[in-house]
Amino acid sequence: WSTASKTNTMSLKEVSCKSWRVPVLRPEELELLVVGTPELDFDALEANTEYEGGYDKDSPVVKNLWRFVKEAPRESQLKFLKFATGSTKAPIGGLGEMPFKIQRAGPDSMQLPSSHTCFNTLLVPDYGDNYDKLAERMGRAIIECEGFGLQ
Repeated sequence: WSTASKTNTMSLKEVSCKSWRVPVLRPEELELLVVGTPELDFDALEANTEYEGGYDKDSPVVKNLWRFVKEAPRESQLKFLKFATGSTKAPIGGLGEMPFKIQRAGPDSMQLPSSHTCFNTLLVPDYGDNYDKLAERMGRAIIECEGFGLQ
C-alpha cells in the first residue's frame, strides 16, 4: 500500500463511520421493520381500499366480501391476506397504510377470485348479492392458493 492509498482508505472509513447513524434496535423492532406487523385491522384496510371495474364500497359483492373477511376465523383471514397480497403480515403502520384494490373480474360465473399480489389487487367476479357463493368461491380460492409454490 502506498501512503496515498492508506490515507484515502482511512479517510473513507472515517467519513463512512461519521455519516452513518445506525439506530440500535431490539429484535422485535427489527422484525417489525423487515416483515411487518401481525396485527390485522380489516376495518382499516376496508377504509383504505380503492375499487375498479364498476365496483364501489356499496356494491353487494364488495359488502359480502368484507363480511366474509371480518367473520372468518383468524387462520382464514391470514390466508385471505396471503392470497390477496402475498404476505400474512401487515406493513408498518398497519393494513390501513397498505394500498389495496378490489377489481371486478367479469360477470357472475363459477370462476374463483384471483389476485395480483405485486399490486395488492383482488379480482372478484360479480357474484351479486349471493353471499353463499362468494363465501364458497373465496374460501376455495384462499385454501387452494399456492402462488409459485415457493416458501
